[in-house]
Amino acid sequence: MSCELRIIGENLDVDAFVNKTKMQWYRVWHKGDNRINSKKHTDSGVSIGASEADFDNVKLQITETIDFLIKYKENLIHINSTPDIEYAYIDFGVDSIIDEDHLIQGFFFPPELVKICAELSIGIELSIYKQDMQIILENRRLNSK
Repeated sequence: MSCELRIIGENLDVDAFVNKTKMQWYRVWHKGDNRINSKKHTDSGVSIGASEADFDNVKLQITETIDFLIKYKENLIHINSTPDIEYAYIDFGVDSIIDEDHLIQGFFFPPELVKICAELSIGIELSIYKQDMQIILENRRLNSK
């Protein structure tokens, strides 16, 4: 998923939050649950996809995310009234295009996105990934065996 809404808190009653929002969160975790890397979660939280646009299509990610936030605004308003939420943010996942030919990469977040995120107390994060990250990770996994 290229763009997700994540809501996290060390002492967050994640089940109560899920029930309040009446949304289908695709990932829910609880403090103390096992993580993939055999460590334990130190917080509780939820994630939901806000956009399924490709990592190389930030404009579509932004458009779909604005639509998502407008559609679910009444459900997400509970972020403001849930005291144990430490982080609520939209994370845009983007492929890096920086190389010999592209020396800079910039992103514009329109006022409409910034405004609705501010109203809902949602931050904005941009995670930039190396284009061949999947290949590098697979090679590391193979070399560690």
